Amino acid sequence: MNADPGSWIEPPAIHRLSYITAPTLIIVGDNDVPDLLAMADMFAQHIPFARKVVVAGAGHMVNMEAPDQVNEAILDFLRAL
Repeated sequence: MNADPGSWIEPPAIHRLSYITAPTLIIVGDNDVPDLLAMADMFAQHIPFARKVVVAGAGHMVNMEAPDQVNEAILDFLRAL
């Protein structure tokens, strides 16, 4: 990473979420840390047509804690495309 702020991409990525055109699935566990839950909400709000799935009882490693629910969410998402 280049430490020179002048070389950073403008506008920052957070301001370019609306440019994403790829189908986007956001999966988060409801026991994840508040900052990551907020980021998932922000991604879902700003990425056009994004779909967010919240897995009950899972934390940050949602795919390892609830693999069946994650797999089903992914398959449902792909089937809908």
